[in-house]
Amino acid sequence: MAEITPLNVIIPDSYVGPNLQAAVNQATGVSPQTTKAAVWIPATYAGIDTYSNPSNIPVFDMRGTGSTPTLGCQSGCSYVLGTPDLPWVPAGGNTSALSSANQGAFSRFYNNATRSVSKVCLQVTTASAGGNLDVGVYSVSGSTGTLVWHSGALSTTSTGVQCATSPTAVLSPNQNYYIGWMADNTTVTMASATGTAGNVDVILGGIGAANTYGLNATDVGTGGVLPGTITITNITNSTTKLLIPWLQVFN
Repeated sequence: MAEITPLNVIIPDSYVGPNLQAAVNQATGVSPQTTKAAVWIPATYAGIDTYSNPSNIPVFDMRGTGSTPTLGCQSGCSYVLGTPDLPWVPAGGNTSALSSANQGAFSRFYNNATRSVSKVCLQVTTASAGGNLDVGVYSVSGSTGTLVWHSGALSTTSTGVQCATSPTAVLSPNQNYYIGWMADNTTVTMASATGTAGNVDVILGGIGAANTYGLNATDVGTGGVLPGTITITNITNSTTKLLIPWLQVFN
């Protein structure tokens, strides 16, 4: 007969901590010899904060679902970052090169389910010897974007696939996030998750809401690595650049 192990359910509140990371941290600290723990995010939770969950504590997110959690890709699956768990995207072109070194490109996307980001792969299509690039995901709180996952410096010396595995970030459902990328040069390009120039850029940059698809000349990085925070209003929409790289997530 299988052993029945007690389950502690941690709910974020003023006692546990008014944020999701505090709840996950408490659940992680519960001794596995005596009990198990999970985090329950009630539908009434009004915060927009995100959290990391490297120990893969079970998280049941009830926001926006009424009675059942909305779960996307968690483990043993793959999807294209910025899409609703699509395993691949139609063949597109390449991203544009950046206008200035260490000035990032940012594209907003809506995340409709709880999904994890751990290992991400991209393809360098135009190399820049001795250079580096970084790709990442920013959460949004008011006018501040906070880096919740990034690859760190990846070499742009050669074309081909580059992969990075960083501590897992869990993207909350029904929230906006930004895909960001940066390089220490103005040569490198990557395979794009979108079509050719003159289509996506004109629509997203020209018709889309301000500060949702463009370049940020103010919040600069160093050595091709993204900054920890950005000011969303510093993103200037672009109608002449393809800025969304194809980032394949493997969980």
